[in-house]
Amino acid sequence: RWINYQLDKAGSSKRVNNFGKDLKDGLAYIDLLDHISGKSSGLKKYVDESEDTRAKKIVEHVKEKYGVDVRVSHKFITQGLDRVNIIFLSSIYNANPYLEDLEEQIDLEIDPVMDADKKAIRNWMMSMLPDEEISDIYETISHGKLPIMILDKIKSDVVDWSMVKKKPRNKFERIDNSEEIIKATRKSFNLDLVTSHALPIAEKDKKYVHDFFMMVIMNHSLSILENIKIDDKKLTEKEVLKWAKKNIKKVNENLSVSGSTSEAWKNGVALITLIAAVKPEVINWEYVTAEDPSEEEKQQNISYA
Repeated sequence: RWINYQLDKAGSSKRVNNFGKDLKDGLAYIDLLDHISGKSSGLKKYVDESEDTRAKKIVEHVKEKYGVDVRVSHKFITQGLDRVNIIFLSSIYNANPYLEDLEEQIDLEIDPVMDADKKAIRNWMMSMLPDEEISDIYETISHGKLPIMILDKIKSDVVDWSMVKKKPRNKFERIDNSEEIIKATRKSFNLDLVTSHALPIAEKDKKYVHDFFMMVIMNHSLSILENIKIDDKKLTEKEVLKWAKKNIKKVNENLSVSGSTSEAWKNGVALITLIAAVKPEVINWEYVTAEDPSEEEKQQNISYA
């Protein structure tokens, strides 16, 4: 919303519908940065240069003008790396939102950096329902239909669809759907949930939504692991960790991954290293802060993974 608002104000024909391919040529960035800097960015002269040159100059300008140092190659723009672009745009927004003429400022979601739980919930929902568009998880969850569809997908006999309001018309119908979410969750994972309540889900209580759905994701993940068998034996967490350690050591034998709660897992480096062991061509180490990452860099690692 923010970047398209500024592009419109700048009289630009560019519009951004995603954070990957729509930003690859750098032209939307140039129009944005020239507008919010009062037409004094000096970037317009690079419009006819190569995409690589434009990307390099954009990153240099943002660092010099706003002190934003992405600490990675400028090629995240030309390669269309959406998560890095989101972090970059969020940093520009924080440095200069340029919204003085608005009575109500646009609420930009700084998703990868500020809200790991929200990102995890959204990614989980999108992975379960790839054909659905999910932008505001709180609004989506408060309606109830999509979370119920996911729970029905996890276990087909847990939802009574006659009780589900497909298009809830008011708060009370949202509460009814939230009750069905709790019921289906209870049946899916054989949980007690006596302290779970429908009202905070329906009312979009962010902390409650995070806590409840992170619990759902954890139980869903555990249920998948419980059903995996190797040589007719169920897979345990200990065996998964042993496999992960073995593969991580192939890439970085000095990385400490003593347990699932070790620092290397928390800062994203262990997961990135594991991915590199399985499919090395998808990891660009220029985008990873492996040594003593700050809290923000940890979130960037996790986002990249």
